[in-house]
Amino acid sequence: MIIRKPITSQLKLCGENITDENMLEKTYSTFHANNVVLQTQYREKGFKKYSELIYCLLVAEQNNELLMKNHESCPTGSTPFPESNVTSYNGNDKCHTSSHG
Repeated sequence: MIIRKPITSQLKLCGENITDENMLEKTYSTFHANNVVLQTQYREKGFKKYSELIYCLLVAEQNNELLMKNHESCPTGSTPFPESNVTSYNGNDKCHTSSHG
């Protein structure tokens, strides 16, 4: 991941050994206090690689942006879209998001 390399490179220069587990924990700890349930849900998915978590967070962010755009163009109370949007990470259920518009 582009973000990870400069951070880990700098920490390695300081003698720190950075693992995926360290990066995962640091990412979970940066979730806003209002998102404790979301943080717990991501922890329970059992990610072993930082890149997998970041991928899922990016997919979730993109889905949220799409939902917001759909809501703006089709506000609550109007006719819903007939299809669902489903995204999965390499066919793995760890990063499975479905939304109904």
